[in-house]
Amino acid sequence: MRAIDNVKILLLNTAKEVIRDEGLLDFNIRTIAKRAGVSVGTVYNSYPSKSELVFETMESLLRECVSYIKKDSGTDLFAEFREIYFAILGYFGLFKGDIMDDLAALATSKDKPQPMVRQSHMMIFKETFFRILQTHQSEIDPVVFERFGIDKIIEMILTLFTTQLRKGEKNYELIDYILRQTLARKP
Repeated sequence: MRAIDNVKILLLNTAKEVIRDEGLLDFNIRTIAKRAGVSVGTVYNSYPSKSELVFETMESLLRECVSYIKKDSGTDLFAEFREIYFAILGYFGLFKGDIMDDLAALATSKDKPQPMVRQSHMMIFKETFFRILQTHQSEIDPVVFERFGIDKIIEMILTLFTTQLRKGEKNYELIDYILRQTLARKP
């Protein structure tokens, strides 16, 4: 591994610590440099802008979150979605401040167009939901699959999850009810 790769890994890991400890909105290059034991110039040699470092750090954190929930629980579709919801809620609870609002603020980054940031982060969750729906396809009403397709189903689930996660909602009943009414195979 090249020295520059080691520096980038150090900076990325340090940036994740700073976001967890201080929140995304208080994230700054000087703090990263100081905690990593490098100069501000070294940070900018690895990441030309603060937004680029924030973007890569959030990508890494979201992948970390998804890998935390990727294990196949062997349960039914609806129990697996419940487990994922609470895993995400718990993971985001590790951060100082409101990480969902911080992510929304990131989406308005000057260096990365908003749709690109949002699509990149949402793709991480879409991949997970796609895998789960494929694994549990026999539990889903085939009419729903035929009529709407997997992409629209994933979009609906993402919307439900995002809306409730933004509120920090610990009551999963509404999501469970909507998913069961919409997706469950009819007897």
